[in-house]
Amino acid sequence: MNESLIHLYFSNFFKTWAESQPLRHGFHASSFIIDRESFCYRAQVLQCFFKQNGQQLSAKTLAIYLEGKVIHQKWQDLFSLAGILESAEKAIFYDRYGIYFTPDAIIKMLNKRFIVEIKSMREKYFLHLKKAPSGAVKQLQFYMHLLAIHDGIVLIENKNTQDFMIFLEEYNPECVKEPLRRLYVASQYLDNFEHSDALVEGNCKSQEASLAKTCSARVACFATNEERELLRL
Repeated sequence: MNESLIHLYFSNFFKTWAESQPLRHGFHASSFIIDRESFCYRAQVLQCFFKQNGQQLSAKTLAIYLEGKVIHQKWQDLFSLAGILESAEKAIFYDRYGIYFTPDAIIKMLNKRFIVEIKSMREKYFLHLKKAPSGAVKQLQFYMHLLAIHDGIVLIENKNTQDFMIFLEEYNPECVKEPLRRLYVASQYLDNFEHSDALVEGNCKSQEASLAKTCSARVACFATNEERELLRL
């Protein structure tokens, strides 16, 4: 056995880790704040009814995801040791909107509750950061709306040096108009499918499209009706 074979063997550990993670189903808040080109109503509906097993992610991508989880865990542990942690990675279902969401952390300090969004990035991006990344702000704002907590923190860690930045955010209702609109439309498509099996068109023409290759609804999306039924939750 040589180094290349051992490297390949170790790389497969990341796939094993990914397969050990619980499968998501239903609407998730983080899916409603992604960019316009990536957002797909068909995928949102499919993940409410069928097993999600279509993603084709490389070991490198999975390693990046796992590293992010480790950084999250570090800060959650620190908040807990400081006595300010209220909850961490707690999955919440908001019945009014029929949506799941999982804030990185909710902390209490200075007589206020804060939702904390934790992100990490490479040094070459970190050093030029002047404000919180828009994706992190959108996600934080949506969580603040759903939980009626109007103070938030975006925490950004430098992956190279472990330096970090803090950005304070106040709730802005303008920021949640688009995800709420998407959620309303997706709910209509979900009802249509539930009552008439009418499935909204998707973004991808082929399962080989770049967006499809990273979509967890890929298999269900391109299956025949008979094949899709075998995936029903």
